[in-house]
Amino acid sequence: MPGEARSTKPQAVLFACGFNSVRSPMAAGLFKRTMGPAFYVSSAGVRKDDLDPFAVAALDEVGIAGEDRIVGISQGWKLTGAIKTAERKLTDGSLRHGGQAVMSWAVANARVEPKGNAIIITKQASGSAKIDPLMAAFNAVALMSTNPWSSRPRIFVI
Repeated sequence: MPGEARSTKPQAVLFACGFNSVRSPMAAGLFKRTMGPAFYVSSAGVRKDDLDPFAVAALDEVGIAGEDRIVGISQGWKLTGAIKTAERKLTDGSLRHGGQAVMSWAVANARVEPKGNAIIITKQASGSAKIDPLMAAFNAVALMSTNPWSSRPRIFVI
């Protein structure tokens, strides 16, 4: 709302890891269990993999359903919307750089390629330079865009 101060407390939490098969789904499940419905919580990975049977058993043991934890985020040109959304949200202040040196390093390593009417950022275009934190951030933006926005202003930090 115009004139209202924005809250700096997160109202959505995304746990991200390499394959989204053990750490991030368990962290998301436990966070949901601990914090309740006050937060939108999800998990994502840079690459999609099956949920580890150990993670399913551990989550089941504490009463958290293990299925429906894996969310596939399309890569390549299909990530263009997330790239553009991240640009817009950084500009309007609803998405902020968290100040981590590793993210600054990954952004500096990224190479943007025009492909038809889309733009892509890929590991292939960036060569041997690491861009995993940046790609995880774009995956997070794509995942968060599937959640309907609330009327309350919020700020996400990557």
